[in-house]
Formats: sequence, structure tokens, C-alpha cells
Amino acid sequence: MKILCGVYPHGTYEGDVVYDGKVLRLGTRSIRQAIEEGIAIVYQELTLVPKMTVGENIYLGKEPRRGRSIDWDKLYPIPPAC
Repeated sequence: MKILCGVYPHGTYEGDVVYDGKVLRLGTRSIRQAIEEGIAIVYQELTLVPKMTVGENIYLGKEPRRGRSIDWDKLYPIPPAC
């Protein structure tokens, strides 16, 4: 998973990662490149930032924005009524 999401950049491991029909070569800014390709990982840590909510921890560093502010409606969408 760390190779796929860019923690280990291309060339630090053997073999190729083929994603969407092409070889994925994530470089020095590999985590950001993976996100731009639509690949991200949610680590299974019990507490990443203890004072933040689960949603805030999941979106940490890539919060949905409305201008310069966090778009809380996108971060916590209201589910449809059952």
C-alpha cells in the first residue's frame, strides 16, 4: 500500500505499478502525485490527531475548501433520510 500511495517513490523498489493501464512512476513529490492520480490511503491509526474528529483526521491536509475556509458541508454531508 505504501508503494501504491507514493510513500516509497519509483526506483526505491523492484517491479512496476500499473495503474489505469499505464506504469505509475511517482517521483520525489510522490504522495502528492498519487493523490493527483486519485490514489490515497487512510491509515488505520486509532488516534492521528486526538483533538480532531474522525472526518477531520481523514481529510487532514486535503480538506474540501470554499475559498480560504474549510467547506464543512462537504466534509460532513447530511445523509439522505431513510
